Amino acid sequence: MPICLRASLALALALTGSGAAASRPEPIQETQPEEVARGVFVFPSFNATENLVDGNATIVIGARAVLLVDAPSPRLTREHLAWLRRHTTLPIKYLVQTHWHTDHTRGTSTVTDAFPNVAILASEYTRRIGGRRIPPIIRQFGGDFVDSAIARVTRRVATGLDPQGKPASQFDLDRSRRMAGYLTRELPDYKTQRYVPPTETIESERMIDLGGRTVIVRKYPGHTPGDLVVIVPDGGVVITGDLVVHPVPYGTENTVFRKWSQSLVALEKLPGIRTIVPGHGAVLHTWDYVRLEREAIDSMMAQANAAVLDGLSYEAALARLDMSRFRTLFAGSDPERQWAFDNYFLGYRRAFDEASGLVADTDRTTDTDAPSHHY
Repeated sequence: MPICLRASLALALALTGSGAAASRPEPIQETQPEEVARGVFVFPSFNATENLVDGNATIVIGARAVLLVDAPSPRLTREHLAWLRRHTTLPIKYLVQTHWHTDHTRGTSTVTDAFPNVAILASEYTRRIGGRRIPPIIRQFGGDFVDSAIARVTRRVATGLDPQGKPASQFDLDRSRRMAGYLTRELPDYKTQRYVPPTETIESERMIDLGGRTVIVRKYPGHTPGDLVVIVPDGGVVITGDLVVHPVPYGTENTVFRKWSQSLVALEKLPGIRTIVPGHGAVLHTWDYVRLEREAIDSMMAQANAAVLDGLSYEAALARLDMSRFRTLFAGSDPERQWAFDNYFLGYRRAFDEASGLVADTDRTTDTDAPSHHY
């Protein structure tokens, strides 16, 4: 999701909202999975509306091997692997990276340390952009960066002041407290992560035999130009990466909006799917939410197209953009979801440029990509 160092933790630390809201506990990052079909286990992460987030991870077990979809934080990935070892002696033979964003790839070196022969599958776009973007992000966590980040947020909570030195709202302070807990728990492990590139790329689809079950890995661009989706036909499961995010969609400054909508249409046409595993948040069992997400994407593109036909500048088009109906449908009166919709369903600049014909919808387009919470 939007610009790779808006990918930086520094900007993530600065992202705060305003308003009043009751304090809530830190969202759950699951280390015990939900079995959504025989041998298909999802570790959902319910912090999709926070400043800093983790993607879901999914384990697919066959008779001879295991396939893992995405590896979020090093700590969570270590917990997921520990759970796997308690339940099977089979090796992880494949790790699928749905896209390059680091909330889905930070645990990659944790996987390769445990399973040195694992094949890391990704699109060429993910290999190319991740290879350029991820190593500098990892280098941020060297030296005293981690300790200073924790101290900065802890100080904000203790003083009650926002980054500009003004009194922070209760809403902001609650978010900062949760962020401080996240940073204290997760960031020390980031000092040990290494960049491990994909070993194989997929540009159309690949059938993978895990023994007694075949898994399909197929490219469906949208959230990024290089998204991969994993389909488990015998379980009626599709694992979408960030093409679908619950409870609010994630858009980016290089999301390919037309293809994103087309990919969601194609996913809904897949035969026999009963379970949709999003890139973040709760597992879904109907297509209603996905249809709403597609309607929001189509509305943004339709408004961009109309603005271009009317000869508007981007600034004038942005001023005219109205996504209020979808903000209500996705977020209702929940201030946390409202904050996430305002900060994470982004990319109108990209949609406007698509409508203007200034950018193509291929994976050779701009890669200044990643949301504030990807670091």
